[in-house]
Amino acid sequence: MPESRVLCDCWGKALLEAMPGGEVMTSILIVDDSEFARTLLAGSLSEAGLEVVSAVATAGEAVLAAREHQPHSALLDLNLGPGPNGIDLAQALRRIDPAVGIVILTTYEDPRLLPVDTESLPLGSVYVIKDSVTDIQVLVDAVDRSIDGASRMRISDPPTSLELTDAQADVLRMIAEGMSNAEIARRRGVSERTVENTIGRIALRFGLRQSPDSNLRVKLVRAYQSLTAGNGRA
Repeated sequence: MPESRVLCDCWGKALLEAMPGGEVMTSILIVDDSEFARTLLAGSLSEAGLEVVSAVATAGEAVLAAREHQPHSALLDLNLGPGPNGIDLAQALRRIDPAVGIVILTTYEDPRLLPVDTESLPLGSVYVIKDSVTDIQVLVDAVDRSIDGASRMRISDPPTSLELTDAQADVLRMIAEGMSNAEIARRRGVSERTVENTIGRIALRFGLRQSPDSNLRVKLVRAYQSLTAGNGRA
């Protein structure tokens, strides 16, 4: 059966059927600015037995939906386009319902490279790298953990996949943002020589070398982009 047919068939199925034995279905709010992603997630999660109460594109729509439906958990794309990001929205949803579970989806392989501060995630949030979602059960488990995490008020530790120190990850992100060595040094409160040494160590991690016909910083930006899906989306 074509995937699109499966998505259409199962989209409203979980919304209309109660679980056997009168069990309460886990309700979820999906927020993603990509219509394709919203449809795919809603269909797959409904088929997996979750009740998708709403699937919306913006933070404003999500706040309204959360107030109306009071979902058990919210699945949020980190990058929602112009305006509030997924972390901003997560904080707003927790103000509406302190017990709502939060699942953050991102393409970034290492959260230390994110252009936002993951430490501002509400307690109990679950961080999921999109490439790690090889099966819908990964997201179902993440939703369950987010609900449990919200009740325990304990944040899940974001995975770190790079063999970089925190300082090296920070410098790599700043290079990708176009900052000069002097700007990085001022931002971090260190000398330019320290920044140069850090860049050298980062290059070694990636097996990169300076050569007459290429720029090391360009190579590092490309390496950064390869770790962040290449398009700057979170």
